[in-house]
Parts: sequence; structure tokens; C-alpha cells
Amino acid sequence: MRSSLTVLLMAALFAGARGAAAQEVLYDSVWNHEQSERSKRWHTLSPEQQVEVLRTHIDRWSAANREQHTTERSTVLMDLICWFESSVMGTFERDGVPPEEIARRFNSVQRRGSSLFKRDWQAVSTLWGDYVPPQQ
Repeated sequence: MRSSLTVLLMAALFAGARGAAAQEVLYDSVWNHEQSERSKRWHTLSPEQQVEVLRTHIDRWSAANREQHTTERSTVLMDLICWFESSVMGTFERDGVPPEEIARRFNSVQRRGSSLFKRDWQAVSTLWGDYVPPQQ
């Protein structure tokens, strides 16, 4: 069941089945800057925009690094996006998830990501990762 769900989520995540052109422009307007300017721009975005920028970054990073794809890596990336979206959109609070559980989930994603991606984890999972141009 989990692998079927993973495939379905991967298809939705990496197919770009959302307003792709607008999201690409938004990503470029934030990520294609030095880190201090990137941080300033990031903090002006709505939670929805932050989620879309992170998704676009992960989509582009994944496309540029296809040879490194595994099911486990894709699952961790989806878990990261789900955690981040729940965090910035207030879903955890609305659902009454205790702060300790939120931290446990975050630490789980971080631990698995660091293990699977090694040195690439920071590049793919943080605002400090390099800008990734669109793949041709």
C-alpha cells in the first residue's frame, strides 16, 4: 500500500501538475540571488508561496539529479514537503498535534534525509542550497 501511495504522490509531485509557469517565475525571483537577498525575499512570501518555492526547488534538484533517484529518497523529499506545508499552513496546530510530535516528525525527516542524501541534503532541503536552473 505504501509503495502505491508513494508512486501516486511522486507522480503528483514531480509531474508539475500545478501552475508550473507561475511557480517557476516565483522560484526564480527568490532563489536566483545571494543568500542574504534570498532570505529577505523568502520572508515576504505567503505560506502557500513558500511551499510552492520549496516544491519547485525540489522538483528542479530532482530533475538535475535523476541518476541519484531511489524510492527512499523520493519518499523523504515528499515527507519534507508534507512536514513543511503542515508547519507553515498551521495544519499541525489546527489538528492539535503536540509540539513534541512536530519536532519528532521533523527530526525523523532530517535524520533520514541526512542518511540518504549525505552532503546533498543541505542543497536540496534548505534555503541555502544552490539555485537550480530549469532543466532542458
